[in-house]
Amino acid sequence: MSIIDLKDVSVEFETDAGKVTAVQDVNISIDKGEIYGVIGYSGAGKSTLVRTINRLQPVSSGQVIVNGKEINKLSEVELRASRKKIGMIFQHFNLMNARTVEGNVLFPLKDSDLTKEEKQKKVHDLLDLVGLADRKDAYPSQLSGGQKQRVAIARALANDPDVLLCDEATSALDPKTTSSILELLKELNERLNLTIVIITHEMHVIKEICDRVAVMEHGHVVEQDTIFNIFRHPQQKLTRDFIESASPIEKGIQEVLANPELLNIHEDDRVIRVKFSGASTGDPLISLLTEKFGVKANILFGNIEILQNIPVGTLLLSLSGEPANVQAAIDYIHGEGVALQEYTKLGDAYTTKEVEA
Repeated sequence: MSIIDLKDVSVEFETDAGKVTAVQDVNISIDKGEIYGVIGYSGAGKSTLVRTINRLQPVSSGQVIVNGKEINKLSEVELRASRKKIGMIFQHFNLMNARTVEGNVLFPLKDSDLTKEEKQKKVHDLLDLVGLADRKDAYPSQLSGGQKQRVAIARALANDPDVLLCDEATSALDPKTTSSILELLKELNERLNLTIVIITHEMHVIKEICDRVAVMEHGHVVEQDTIFNIFRHPQQKLTRDFIESASPIEKGIQEVLANPELLNIHEDDRVIRVKFSGASTGDPLISLLTEKFGVKANILFGNIEILQNIPVGTLLLSLSGEPANVQAAIDYIHGEGVALQEYTKLGDAYTTKEVEA
């Protein structure tokens, strides 16, 4: 069941140079309890898009529906009430430097109907939830970047939101701190059934935490799917570029192919890339090729990663033997439903193509 629906959403700005379309005809549906990512380079329109969800950015056309209410048709009073159920965190935390950690988290509750004691308990519980109960009297200047973002998360949760918007929330953090914040967001998603929308230009963030992703370019969503499908079968070059940036596989394979003499790749060898998923990841392919076809398979590169709790493996192999046997082995692998690419050497470089069934 969707909690957020963006229907034909466009956002235009008037500038001195004329009209600029930041977002154009975007359609996205996000399910309750889902972690949904939107990725794109700077200027792709992703931050503008996420701000339409809580109407920090009005749309020029289209519909933004959150919790069954069309955001752009709400009165100011109705909008304030809806925004309380849509928390938001930012790249630079946006904490109030003159307030303590406790004061920052308490601030969104100033107009609530809770008693003073209930507010204090809620703030304590939220700080405990994000692992900062012992830092309640500290000021933002005394905190690390990761701690500041944890305070921002606690503050965003003060009004028990159904949705948490994260606009480049880890971009200012180092890799280790980024991982800890993503772990926290995942825990909050599971514990609170919190719907999370993550805006980022970093594919490793999407890979680490999201269920689905939309890829944006020049204001358009050019591709969207589950993380598993996107990583296994990207349809757009932009998506492939993002995936390469988040995976050691492409770099590793290119390094191998740049030095064939070091790995005993001979002129007559056929070099293939095999991609497995699910249970087949652990199948004994190498020994099978030798026993069944008399083909020698040399592993040039291997990698296994987990996408949405599904193991995905990649092997780069050089196959040697009688040409007919090698071809029979390749046909067999492809017949098992395994994705297969073959590399062909042209001069000093390798080109690749999908092997057709």
